[in-house]
Amino acid sequence: FTNWGVYGRNYHVKNLVTSGSAAKITHINYAFGNVQNGKCTIGDSYADYDKAYTADQSVDGVADTWD
Repeated sequence: FTNWGVYGRNYHVKNLVTSGSAAKITHINYAFGNVQNGKCTIGDSYADYDKAYTADQSVDGVADTWD
């Protein structure tokens, strides 16, 4: 799963469910993490965990909140 897919491709985790792909797989490989000083790091924090999803965009149908 490429984190940059949320931009130009507009491809999100929910697309795995709505396309039927999620029912056919057992693992998701995450692409494009970074390594700095021998440690795994986040390369794009917005795409990885800062982007807020509405209920319609969310896999579980619950909107993200910022508490």
